[in-house]
Amino acid sequence: MEDAIKPFFSDPVLQKRLAKFLALQCFRNSALEHLHAGIAPSSKTGDYSDVVVCTPFEEIPWLVLLRRVCAGSFEEILALVVIAVRLE
Repeated sequence: MEDAIKPFFSDPVLQKRLAKFLALQCFRNSALEHLHAGIAPSSKTGDYSDVVVCTPFEEIPWLVLLRRVCAGSFEEILALVVIAVRLE
């Protein structure tokens, strides 16, 4: 094994930094961020029960749409991203 590559396999500090860099580049700066950077509706009630999405076929309550489309809320996704790239 070449001397320049050896630290990637033997140095725990370098391995940790490399793992965080890969998570940042491959996970955080990915399409996942773009999905959650779009326009979000406003709600008079504050719980979004008054928001609907109008399609040519039906009106879908915002909260129902979120459950269909998203695996988690914005806060859950943000927490996941922060955990993935936590710099400790």
